[in-house]
Amino acid sequence: MFATEEPVRALMLGADRFRKIVRESGDIGLAVIEVLSERLRVATEREAALRSLAKTILAKKVDLALP
Repeated sequence: MFATEEPVRALMLGADRFRKIVRESGDIGLAVIEVLSERLRVATEREAALRSLAKTILAKKVDLALP
């Protein structure tokens, strides 16, 4: 993405209109899939890291509790 000092205009699409545009344009559909895939990958990595951290913390608590 590029930063710009030019004013930016944004339009809001309803769900039905958005779906129609995605269905009718292969390029737009592919771009949406790429963005969603990246977001899913990042979310999955974050979840895995949190699970690993939770296991580590729980293991240390167990170690501390043992005599």
